[in-house]
Amino acid sequence: MEQKHKENVFSKVTTPTGLNLEILEGKGRHYFKALSKSKGDSGLLIKYLIMQLVVFENKNNILKQIDEMHMRDISYLGEVIALMLSNDFK
Repeated sequence: MEQKHKENVFSKVTTPTGLNLEILEGKGRHYFKALSKSKGDSGLLIKYLIMQLVVFENKNNILKQIDEMHMRDISYLGEVIALMLSNDFK
């Protein structure tokens, strides 16, 4: 997957169902925007972080793509993003 964005890539992953995706390095602006939009709902926090940090080849209707992703893929992406939120990650 060719990098076509200005952000740093945190990780290139293959999801459990075989999607090859890039996950961008999260910044404060991503976190605070997701936190604000999620209004304290931890599930929505992960969803909004996925929307901002995961690079999808098809840029159209990303929300629908996320809503239609297999739960294993969503869970996996949430785990990868959670690594960025962890104090233990180096």
